[in-house]
Amino acid sequence: MKRVIRSNNFLTSNDDSYTDFISEDLPAAVNVFMNTFDDELDYATVKDACEAFWNEYKQFPNSNSMDSLDIKYDDDKGRFYRKYVEFARRCRNLAKSRRFNPSGYGKKDYSVLKMRDRMHKVDYFFPYGWKQMVRG
Repeated sequence: MKRVIRSNNFLTSNDDSYTDFISEDLPAAVNVFMNTFDDELDYATVKDACEAFWNEYKQFPNSNSMDSLDIKYDDDKGRFYRKYVEFARRCRNLAKSRRFNPSGYGKKDYSVLKMRDRMHKVDYFFPYGWKQMVRG
């Protein structure tokens, strides 16, 4: 894949300016998820945090389109990576933990399995390749 070297002369009009739709602040639902102990997590907390993550992720163009390769999204990709990388790592660790891998015979196993599936999906689709977009 070819990379384009940026220069100050590259962006001349307002139509080609960099995007800034990703903020530095975590959504409240993700903060609640990150500050909740593993034993106290419930389905609503996991669902809200994952939905907040997906709402921001869906603002980027589809990764199968040519628009996703446009360099105007690079700064936002870096901000998104820095913002959610710890969330994705925690989701990976929790999805692999024994607490979220029940036997299937318990009373509340369905909700535990749904929480595990949501956290696994966040880890599986998290754009770890955007780490190269992080500056400084």
